[in-house]
Amino acid sequence: MRRIDGLDPAVDLFGSGKNGFQEQVPGVSFATGLTAKWFNAVQESIVRTIEAAGLSLSEADMDQFVAALSVLDNAARDAAILAAAVDATNKAAGARATAIATADLDATNKANAARVAAITAAALDATAKANAVIPSGTRMLFQQTNAPVGWTKVTTHNDKALRVVSGAAGMGGTVDFTAAFVNGNVGNTTLTIAQIPLHDHGTPVFARDGSGAHIGDGGGTSTYPNVKSDAVGGGEAHTHSLALDIKYVDIIIATKN
Repeated sequence: MRRIDGLDPAVDLFGSGKNGFQEQVPGVSFATGLTAKWFNAVQESIVRTIEAAGLSLSEADMDQFVAALSVLDNAARDAAILAAAVDATNKAAGARATAIATADLDATNKANAARVAAITAAALDATAKANAVIPSGTRMLFQQTNAPVGWTKVTTHNDKALRVVSGAAGMGGTVDFTAAFVNGNVGNTTLTIAQIPLHDHGTPVFARDGSGAHIGDGGGTSTYPNVKSDAVGGGEAHTHSLALDIKYVDIIIATKN
């Protein structure tokens, strides 16, 4: 609503720009003019307050406006109390959730720390026991690509065979294992005359007598030991190419840390 805006108001009655009502003073001033617009505003402000409180308008009840203000005040107070309770509940729930989360995180951290400590202790104990059984610096063979935990792979030896000795351990040879043992077969070698042993052959001789009959055995041929072919052959050495397809398993050498 607004202050009176009819004719002849009491200008600034309630302060600057706050007009009020005035009575008529004969010969001096007129009474303030009342307007339907202003009275409707006053009426609706009062009536709507009463209705907002849930009260039915009653012409006989002169205290309805006061009662409405009391109802609305109580409702506002109850709403404020409820809001405060909800806010307190939410804050308590938030604080509880935060406390639980903090406790859970702390418990998790402590559990993880204890687990790490236990694993570390177990690893140290296992290492100590292993060292007691296998001294540091010991070399062993492993059929795997990488050295086990606590061992270091030796890479100075590659593509070599193993040899058992009764004396000091050493190494030797110039040919790699895979170069000496590769897939293949014994190659065919054709011997030259110089490579075959020196030898000769007796020569069969066919002979007939004057009548045409065969001389010698009944077959008409005889072999005469002193009649021979030239001796050939030099008995020189020769070689055969040889390759072996031997199955093998790769191993590594590792040193105990």
